[in-house]
Amino acid sequence: MNHIVSALMPPMLKSFLLIVLISTNIGSILAQELNNSIRLRPGSGNIVPGQNMTLYFPESMIKPESIGHSGTINPLIFKPKLEYDFKWKSQTEVIYTIRGPVIPGQSYKATLAPNLNKLDGTPLNYDQWIDRPFKAHELNVSTKFRLNRSGLGQRPSVPLLFNYKIQFLGARETIYFQDHITRERFEANVFLPTLNTEPKKNDPKAPNVGDSLFVEPAEPLPVNRNIDLVIDGIRDAETETLIPYLKVFPLGKTKPLKLENAETHQDVFGGLEIILRFNQKVDPKGVTDQVMSVEPHVQNLQKIVEGRYVKLRGQFDPQETYKIHSSSKLLGASGYQMDEDTMNEVTFNGLRPSIYFPSTMYFTRSAIGLKMKFLHANTGQTSWRLAKIPEHKIGVARQRLYQTGELLVDQLSLQTIAEGEFPGAPKNESIYRDIEWKPEKKGPLSDGAYLLEVSAPTKSDKLIANRSVIFFTEFLVSQKQTRNELLAKIQKMSDADSVSGLRARLVSSNNTLLGTSISNDEGICYFDRNLLRSVTINNRKTKPSASHLLIDSPGGGTAVAFIDRQTFYNSGWVNSVTKNTPRSFIFSDRNLYRPGSSAKFKGMIRLQGGEKLISAVNVPVSWKISEGYSGKTVIEGQTRTDEFGGWETEWQIPKDVKIGSYGLSTNGYGMEYIQVEEYRVPLFEVNITNASEIKGNTAKIAIQSNYFHGAPNSGAIARWSIHWHEEYIPSDIVGMTNDRYSKDPLKKPYLKSAEGEFKLDKNGSGTLELKIPEDEPFSRARYGFEFTVDIVSPEGRTISNGLYAYLQPSDQILGIDLTPIYKEPEPSLELKLATIGPNNQRTGGKEAVIEIFRIESRTVKEEIDPGIFRYRNFNEHIKVASFNNELENNETALNIKVNGKPGRYIAVCHLKG
Repeated sequence: MNHIVSALMPPMLKSFLLIVLISTNIGSILAQELNNSIRLRPGSGNIVPGQNMTLYFPESMIKPESIGHSGTINPLIFKPKLEYDFKWKSQTEVIYTIRGPVIPGQSYKATLAPNLNKLDGTPLNYDQWIDRPFKAHELNVSTKFRLNRSGLGQRPSVPLLFNYKIQFLGARETIYFQDHITRERFEANVFLPTLNTEPKKNDPKAPNVGDSLFVEPAEPLPVNRNIDLVIDGIRDAETETLIPYLKVFPLGKTKPLKLENAETHQDVFGGLEIILRFNQKVDPKGVTDQVMSVEPHVQNLQKIVEGRYVKLRGQFDPQETYKIHSSSKLLGASGYQMDEDTMNEVTFNGLRPSIYFPSTMYFTRSAIGLKMKFLHANTGQTSWRLAKIPEHKIGVARQRLYQTGELLVDQLSLQTIAEGEFPGAPKNESIYRDIEWKPEKKGPLSDGAYLLEVSAPTKSDKLIANRSVIFFTEFLVSQKQTRNELLAKIQKMSDADSVSGLRARLVSSNNTLLGTSISNDEGICYFDRNLLRSVTINNRKTKPSASHLLIDSPGGGTAVAFIDRQTFYNSGWVNSVTKNTPRSFIFSDRNLYRPGSSAKFKGMIRLQGGEKLISAVNVPVSWKISEGYSGKTVIEGQTRTDEFGGWETEWQIPKDVKIGSYGLSTNGYGMEYIQVEEYRVPLFEVNITNASEIKGNTAKIAIQSNYFHGAPNSGAIARWSIHWHEEYIPSDIVGMTNDRYSKDPLKKPYLKSAEGEFKLDKNGSGTLELKIPEDEPFSRARYGFEFTVDIVSPEGRTISNGLYAYLQPSDQILGIDLTPIYKEPEPSLELKLATIGPNNQRTGGKEAVIEIFRIESRTVKEEIDPGIFRYRNFNEHIKVASFNNELENNETALNIKVNGKPGRYIAVCHLKG
């Protein structure tokens, strides 16, 4: 085994009369449909092969024994003639299936056959019938071809889809490409749908007809032409009906490759590149030193093609002017070259004036002061300012961090507490700067939000700036949201001790106060969780959502902590419930009852009382029992809960009740379902024993049936069935055990199920031997089967039983695993092999035949007939290694050298003998 889809009249009167006429006509037809019942459904419209129609008669037309047969009277005729099948579904109903072919664009009429009689022998009343019109679709063709923005290629592949089958040879004679202006024609080649199989000598002949194909120009299309695809005179294959009109698909214009622009790019981290943008994708293979060069010479020049862009990277001098020479031989992906040689001069204009911050929000300890690093490039003298943000301006400051034009410190009239300057940054260089500042007075900076703004002028006299909100604090705040509350725990940064007695205010982004709390002994502040969400009434927000906490610091200032800045996931969840929502539970004394028995139900109701659940005393409970899940109500009643919050009720099930499912529902306190069934005590038992040897190809099943009083169930009928399937072997046990990747994997035939019956002998026993429904060599490592049996006793009672098991035809199963290894200087493969026995025990001692193949993807163009082609895609298996190896009792690992050649590899292995 190897493994591996008109007369003059006023306009108003004219319209009125037209409506009346149409309405009268429709009313007449509808009245006839209602009073006369010979009907055909559908009664009109299009007709296509495979379509079903049903003819209805008001009275019986055939004998009951003729139902289901076609060899009876055929009451329907199509003009012109159509091929169809028909079958009587009932004495008054006959179904027709159109086999075709239909003539494209042809009108058909469905009429009744002459001289039809009803079942009683009286003639059929033909006044009850109206002939029905149908029409076949005209021969048509469509395409999903879409032109891309870069223009039409030299050899565009255009898919065509026909609504009837056409002859491929005829297609080539009637389809051609044409210049829209000059009407010059270009021959087309026809391509059949692609096959994903390797060509072989005994391959079936390619089809002559079909409804889909591709067309390509037989020769490359000339450049700068507007091209149409023309379908003229094609016929359908069955009836040779001509397409009713010329079909033209405008495809677009063939355009040469064109260099649109060349520009330079510098980034603040030192990268320099020249970017050439073309009007279409560039062929990567054509970008060589001969067709594209740079002056002066650039060390380590790389030409990277990314679609329409060619990026030149290397050791450029930002002070130098470079000339880019592109030859007319440069080829686009469309197949067209450039019209002429081009030369473009580019210079590096310097880095974009910029200032970069690590973050727009920055949290730090007050005791440390301000320590901040930023990067700037191509700027004049750079200034920085640190300003205190009042509580009511925190939200506004955050919203305006990205504005341009005016400095934010001035705009918000903030008080500057520190400032400084740095020299400007050169045109072609980015420089890191460090801001380090502490207040001159002793002690830490007061807690709160501060705005750091760094600005600089540019050579064009514009001002650029970057900003970050710095939060100085000596506290850390941990947040947790429960079902009803937001908990915020305040701790010192210095030693992580909890801080009690601090006031915390929950505010919105515009500083609206939403709630206040004082931290307890554990440093925890509690807020109603409903405060976190905004409230909107009549599309007007009446309450804003929470933004952040303001915590009063003992030394002055305010610490800031934002809501929901980070989320840590755990195994629980948070949801909101209305306070005092009852919790309830209902159960029955059992889930299965007989008619006439009593079903007892009990329930419990609890209410939320602080952190505990309390009993709901003297609460009214309304209940009803319905059929199924939402059926007819059978019985209903009321009760109340006792002192423990419990309640109970009972349903005396009527003896004549319907068998099935019933549900007890209450007024908001839960539901419970039960089953009512009629059952009898069994008279006998059925035992099944799997007597099969796991290592083998035959399932041996022993059946024994005895009455409960001890006598054998002799003469009972055993009706059995067995279903086979491939038994799954987990890959972690032994690796891959089936063949999926070899060139010709062993086909897996369908495993046919079996069934039968026999009589048990005088001892109430019987044995079956059932072979695997497949001949050797077996295509699967293991075969699972499900065996079921119904034992019918002489009294007519039936008891069923079944079992599940598996068979392993061979004594050992080979499993393999192939892994690429990159640790060594030269990449290689690691092949692991192991064998297991029928009981998953590790085995060994056998010799494995091993073959290693590299997979290469191939595409072949076949010529079916002159001008008619087909592509075939397939994988070629190239053998790179072949050897035998004796396997050990444990896993065998082999290192296989492949000369470091990248690609796809497979291993095909089997046990010798």
